[in-house]
Amino acid sequence: MNEISRRIALSSLALNTMATTNHNRSSRGSEVSHIKDVWFDRNAAGSKLGKFLDHLGAKGNERRRLLQYIKEPGKRNNEDLGDIKFKDDNGHDITLDEDDVRMLECLPHYLNHLQNNFGPRTDEHFAEDWLDITRISRDTFLDYCYEVYNPEDTSTHVQEDKQEQRDSWRRRHPDSPLNDPDPC
Repeated sequence: MNEISRRIALSSLALNTMATTNHNRSSRGSEVSHIKDVWFDRNAAGSKLGKFLDHLGAKGNERRRLLQYIKEPGKRNNEDLGDIKFKDDNGHDITLDEDDVRMLECLPHYLNHLQNNFGPRTDEHFAEDWLDITRISRDTFLDYCYEVYNPEDTSTHVQEDKQEQRDSWRRRHPDSPLNDPDPC
């Protein structure tokens, strides 16, 4: 097993020990807050990433919109995340540090990795069991960002894989009525 595979396996193991069952739907709303406050540590003193997230306003308060912005940050001006200017506390223009850009760019891939190894993200699956990312620590997120994800290596860029999600669900919930019927 190569190093990347080993680290992904460790991250998947952490996922399975941190996932919980039978939560109410309102917990879903705390995902973005957890991402911003814990994984991105936006309230740390002098955090440029915190200022950037504040700069996003409503775009940064909903998971779908935040991910969409990360994937296409400056489509009007053809900007990359590291090129976007925003204001610091003194009103000066600043840009994100390289580490902040890496964490932002890693986020969609990490969330895809977690979901692929957990199961489908549907209301029916959610009612039976759901991925509670609010139980995943900043350290676990950073381990993935710096030990598994590589911005230049597309083999570490994880895309949503519905079949992998169904297979993961089947392994975790072999008796679930939500499993696809066997083709035999």
